[in-house]
Amino acid sequence: MACCVLIVEPAGRTTAAAAATSSAVSESAADGGGSEHGFIVTYANAAAVHMLLGHSSLPRTETAADAGAAGAGAGAAATAARTGGGLCGSPLSTLLPHAPPGLLSMPAASTTGGLGRGAQAPRMAVYARVELQQQQQEPEQQQQQQRVQAEPGQGHGAAAEPASGSGMRACRADVLACDVCSPSGRTLGRALLFDRWHCASNGRSGRPLMRELTEAEVPGEATLQAAVKAVRAQADAVRSLKQARGLGNQHPDVINGVTQLAIAKAMASELAALAGAYARGDAGLLAPFVELCTQREQAQQAQQEQGSRD
Repeated sequence: MACCVLIVEPAGRTTAAAAATSSAVSESAADGGGSEHGFIVTYANAAAVHMLLGHSSLPRTETAADAGAAGAGAGAAATAARTGGGLCGSPLSTLLPHAPPGLLSMPAASTTGGLGRGAQAPRMAVYARVELQQQQQEPEQQQQQQRVQAEPGQGHGAAAEPASGSGMRACRADVLACDVCSPSGRTLGRALLFDRWHCASNGRSGRPLMRELTEAEVPGEATLQAAVKAVRAQADAVRSLKQARGLGNQHPDVINGVTQLAIAKAMASELAALAGAYARGDAGLLAPFVELCTQREQAQQAQQEQGSRD
C-alpha cells in the first residue's frame, strides 16, 4: 500500500543560502502559517494530494465513463505526483492548524551540519491523532479542480485554491515525523508520513489512494465472490454474442457488452483492493516505525526512572 508523504520547510529556509544563515525555528512559531517562521509544503506525493484535497471522500459512480477514464486517471495521478497537485507552496497551517509540540521543531544551526562533535542526529518520532484538514468536495468540484491542475502554471510552487463552498473537514491520523537533511547533515525541514486516518464527522476511515469507508462498507468475502461471478457472467455474455450470434467486434451490442465487462472488472479489482487495504490484520506500512519509536520512548523513560532512583 502507498503512504501519504508531505515535506515541509520553514518559510525563508527553502534555499541553501537561506538555510545557511537561518536560526532555530521555535515550536510556538511553527503553527503560524502566515508568519515569518511559518512552514510551507515543498513536496506532496499523489497519495497525500488525493487525501488532503478530499478526493478520497468522493463516492464512486459506476458508469461507462469510469472505464473509459481509467487511462486519464493514471495520467492525472502521475501529474499529481510530480507537481504536488497544487499543494506545494501552501502554508502548512491550512492543512495542520494545531501541530503537536515538537512535531515541527527545528534544531538550531549550531547543532546541525556534518558529523562533527555536537552535531544532532536526524530525529524520528510518532505523533498520535494529529488533526489534518481535508477539503470537502462534490464530484463536479473535483472535476473542475482536476482541469485547473492540468492547466499551465499549476505545477510546482502553485498553491491550491479550495473549490467554492467546499469547506474543510477535520481528520485524525497517527503521523511519523522525521528530519529532512542535506548531504552535509544540515536539517532543512520535516517529512510527515501517514497511511491511515479517521474522520469523526462521517465515521469513515481512509487509506492512501483508496475510497474512505465505514467499517460496515468494507467488502466481505461474499461481496468479493459476487463481483468475480459478475465478471464471469458478463464475459460469457460477450462470448455468446460473438460465437452464438456471430456478431463482430464493431457491432453495438458487442461494444456495449465489452464496456460492461470492463466496468465489472474494474469493480471487482477495486473491491479486492479495498478489502486488502482495510483488512483487520493489516497494521500498515508505518507499524514498524511506530513500534521502534515506542520502544525508544520506553527505553528513555526506563533510563530516567533508573536515574531518579539512583
